[in-house]
Amino acid sequence: MKITKETFLVQNSWEEAVKNSVGYQNPILVKNLTRNLIQNPPWKNIDAQLLNSRIMELMAAVLFVMRGEVFNSLCVADIGGGNGYMGIYIQKLMPDVKFNWIVYESPEISKHYSNATKEQNFIKYKSINDLFIKSNDSNEKFNIILLSCSLQYLEKPYQFLEKLQNFKVPKIIMRIPFVDQEKDVITIQNFSEVGGYSDIVDISWPAWFFSKENFMKQLKINHSIKLNWLTDSESVVFNGKEIIFEGIVCH
Repeated sequence: MKITKETFLVQNSWEEAVKNSVGYQNPILVKNLTRNLIQNPPWKNIDAQLLNSRIMELMAAVLFVMRGEVFNSLCVADIGGGNGYMGIYIQKLMPDVKFNWIVYESPEISKHYSNATKEQNFIKYKSINDLFIKSNDSNEKFNIILLSCSLQYLEKPYQFLEKLQNFKVPKIIMRIPFVDQEKDVITIQNFSEVGGYSDIVDISWPAWFFSKENFMKQLKINHSIKLNWLTDSESVVFNGKEIIFEGIVCH
């Protein structure tokens, strides 16, 4: 998806961005997203014959991670994965592999999604706060960790990446916005007219634009970069320039 409007407002700090934005856990937003999930569940409305570039990119990254190995099952931690539609697509495209797809979302989103979809077994929803809690639950022995257009919305993305190093598995980081600057830039992104939130008024939350040099330097402290690519089909406009998203596979 290409967003051709300026939807970002630069802020001086994360605290300022939080103060000046509505936030992702806004009750109206949570209510509308939950309603949309109930009315249009991805496991009933996915056409595996109609693929977009985002799903093809994820498919290529998953196959790169597997690299010829045979897996009967794969457990994926989909961080900030919304309703889990990516897992539904991948399961349909790889029917010989049983996927255990766990979406880690904000506490409010995960709670409402779990309550609204108790009848299905395709996707599990958990709070992102539970991700680093040690558990004997075999479902949490991940094979892949996926962050698709989510890392830039975390307050402390580098600390989050550092914690992910404890999971000795490949990470697929998709749809990252980089800028050619020395420092990362914190903004507010307004979603009122883009991103599927057009029926919700004044939805906004903090978003980072990463200095690519700084991001790669920080990532390499705890991870080895295996693959890096441009996502020409997905971009935003920031300060009058088109920012083409990028993707990374690291371990």
